[in-house]
Amino acid sequence: MDRSTEQPAPSPTPPAPDAPDAPDADADAPDVPELPAYEGFALDDRTSVVERLRRLQIELDQFVDVFARRHTMHRTDLDALGHLWEAEVAGSPLTPTRLSASLHLSPAATSASLDRLQRAGHVVRRHDPDDRRRTFVTLSAEARTLSGQFFQPLAQRMREALADFSDEDVATIDRALSALTEATSALTKEIRPPAPGR
Repeated sequence: MDRSTEQPAPSPTPPAPDAPDAPDADADAPDVPELPAYEGFALDDRTSVVERLRRLQIELDQFVDVFARRHTMHRTDLDALGHLWEAEVAGSPLTPTRLSASLHLSPAATSASLDRLQRAGHVVRRHDPDDRRRTFVTLSAEARTLSGQFFQPLAQRMREALADFSDEDVATIDRALSALTEATSALTKEIRPPAPGR
């Protein structure tokens, strides 16, 4: 079951007896449509942003899953292509060890993914000319085309969705997403169990 789609169960709050004239507790609450009840969380605009991000993540996960099934790929393999794409754009090709760390997979699971991708013609393993013990993994021309088919339409749709926002709005959204990404990354590091042997 995809845990990302699970929603916390609302906490039932029975009406107080003998209080027919009590004011509506939600009368002054902000308008946050379809927001599930999170115990201990105020239903304010910031909670609404968190909920929107959760829904966006669900939609992104579904998009990735549909794309992976269409091309008969494992989800892990598509994630690996994404990391390799980002590394090449940054001009810093990955070794299998660094890819394993990026994917948070064991070396054996990463090797199995790379074997599948190599058999499909999506990746190329090359020895470092300065150190033959080290191997770099790069995308094949076919994989670059496939990655473009995946990322570019999504990026275009998102750019179109932002077209009506001002430059100031976009700058604010950018800062907010950066802060939320950093907060999530920090929490992930706090709760991730230590790697074996550490």
